[in-house]
Amino acid sequence: MCHCLTVLLAFGLSIPAERANAFNLAGSEWSIAFLAGVSAPPGVDAFVQFSGGGQVRGNGGCNRFFGTYRTIDDVITIGPLASTKKLCRENVMEFEGNFMAALQHSHKVSGGHLAIALAARDGRLLLRLKRRDWD
Repeated sequence: MCHCLTVLLAFGLSIPAERANAFNLAGSEWSIAFLAGVSAPPGVDAFVQFSGGGQVRGNGGCNRFFGTYRTIDDVITIGPLASTKKLCRENVMEFEGNFMAALQHSHKVSGGHLAIALAARDGRLLLRLKRRDWD
């Protein structure tokens, strides 16, 4: 039996966090600061919430959505997403479709505690999100 971990801890050496969860979004809620150059229609409160266990949910401006997500280092996979099917104003529905598409096409995540950016596989910025829950 190897006592390597015990020896490392005894000398005060730190061990890096598990790589499979290097960018931990669990327990955070975000509103849209930027959506591929599209402004949110007046009165729209779209947001996304990342929960433990790889669950994601939110509101696209008209409908609630839910699905799964996964992060490994700075790579993020969101979806597939499903949503309720309410009908709203055309501009709200278009905004919501763009928001959900951006989430599902996200490949890279960067940022910190109060703001994150989601980019496509080609590096193109899809979303900038700002923290809503502030904890």
